[in-house]
Amino acid sequence: ALGLTPHLSLILAFGLVALFPLIGLGTTTAFFNEPKRAPAMPGRALTRMKEMFSNVKVVLAYAGKNRKFGVMLFIGSVVRTDTVITGSFLALWIVNAGHSSGVDAITATLTAGTVASIRFVAKVIGAPLFGLITDKINRVLMMLLSLAFMTFAFGYIGLITNVFGQAMMIGAAIIGFAESAEAIASQSLIAQEAPPQFRGSSVGVFTFLGTLTLIVINLAGGYLFYKVGFNSPLLME
Repeated sequence: ALGLTPHLSLILAFGLVALFPLIGLGTTTAFFNEPKRAPAMPGRALTRMKEMFSNVKVVLAYAGKNRKFGVMLFIGSVVRTDTVITGSFLALWIVNAGHSSGVDAITATLTAGTVASIRFVAKVIGAPLFGLITDKINRVLMMLLSLAFMTFAFGYIGLITNVFGQAMMIGAAIIGFAESAEAIASQSLIAQEAPPQFRGSSVGVFTFLGTLTLIVINLAGGYLFYKVGFNSPLLME
């Protein structure tokens, strides 16, 4: 519509996305500017590294003693897989399905963008809603319900046969709500179960385990995408 080439459109899109962290950085600096600290002493970085690994050992040891906390850390390897599946393969599925069925690339890309927008809007709407629900019921129960919800969401969208129909739009909304529920439930539960003095390290280990899983899920999802079917990574979830 603006007469831009695909290359310039891509540069503009990434440029706009890069602008938001800069705005956040400037705002944070303006409102939370602290006095200058004394320069770091030699060896301070090494001391911090040792402290970090020591905290990780304490977190893992605590996970061995507290079953609920240990299960929560294990769940950390699961709760972020939805993000990589939807982020890496949902749009690819739509574009490739369009190519296979004779739908032009512009229409397929537009559909993929619409699906992504619906998913993100659902996540935004779901965040305060599931936050309220999480405060009203047992957080372990909320975690289990959110995992079941996520299983249903990906099962529903993975069985869709027409990615350009209304069912895909409904599926995008369901996934958005499920992702929101899962994120709120996992964050609140890890904060509840983590030792107060090691809460930051606990969240770090939780996130680290999730990131390791993303690598495996990406590889497995890519293999299934090309060898089994365009929708198979979503059914894997």
